[in-house]
Amino acid sequence: MDAVRLKTSLKVARTHSPIYAGGHAAATADGRFLVSTVNCAVNILDLSSGESRSIQGVPDDEVTCFAVKPDGKHILVAYRSLLLCYYDFATGAKLRSWK
Repeated sequence: MDAVRLKTSLKVARTHSPIYAGGHAAATADGRFLVSTVNCAVNILDLSSGESRSIQGVPDDEVTCFAVKPDGKHILVAYRSLLLCYYDFATGAKLRSWK
């Protein structure tokens, strides 16, 4: 009879901060990124590497929705204060805003 190994020890390779707290979530058209909202930020998770980054918009203003352009170069974010911000997807730099 062969011996059965019942216990395996695992080593933590990396940990993540929260990437989803309810609300809107979407994948980019190429399927490379998962975009979601967590309170005042839009989180972007690279599905191939597991790295995450966030677009920190307006402090103390909750993100209500967002839309990623089909080409994946820009993201439009709407806030509870009725502010719209247009960001560069790669850098997170604010390109324009409307109120």
